[in-house]
Amino acid sequence: MLRKPVVILIALVLLSTTAWAKEQEELPAAEDQHLTFDVDMRAGAGASYKMTGGYADWGLGMDLLLLFRITPLGTGHSIMPEIGYSANIHAKDVTDHYFVAGLGYGYNSKWFVAGIIPSLVVGSTQGFNHARNDGLGFRTTVFAEIPRIVGIQVHHQIVVFGGEMVNEFCFSASLNLGLVLVVMMAMGG
Repeated sequence: MLRKPVVILIALVLLSTTAWAKEQEELPAAEDQHLTFDVDMRAGAGASYKMTGGYADWGLGMDLLLLFRITPLGTGHSIMPEIGYSANIHAKDVTDHYFVAGLGYGYNSKWFVAGIIPSLVVGSTQGFNHARNDGLGFRTTVFAEIPRIVGIQVHHQIVVFGGEMVNEFCFSASLNLGLVLVVMMAMGG
């Protein structure tokens, strides 16, 4: 029962390191190429803590994000644009939906990627009285991941809904769905 997930995880690690090594061997001379580009489709879920006025609550935070890494050849330092969708579900039927777009900075090495991404957050919340409120705010995300496989992230966001400021903290684990799908298709499953 546990065998297939373990085989998939091992395949992901081997595929990511083999692909990275192959990319490094196939890179053109520095005068022919100055930037490298990577894309990750990260899905994450974790604990979310929301505070506003007299209300504070734990909930579930979920993200589906596209992270682009633009890296000058040979430096390891990256510009990281990110776009995506984020949702938070809390007690008392409070649900938040957000569009997230940001531009951050990070560092890539053979085994590790880390970054910080400030983002614009636009979305809506539906709360206690089932009234919908639209909001605008900012989020800062700090993340680390084993390249192209699994990662962790922490973000803090402040969103204003109908004149009320909402603070939210979220800690989550993420998985690169694009690579998972490629490995599953290659394994025939």
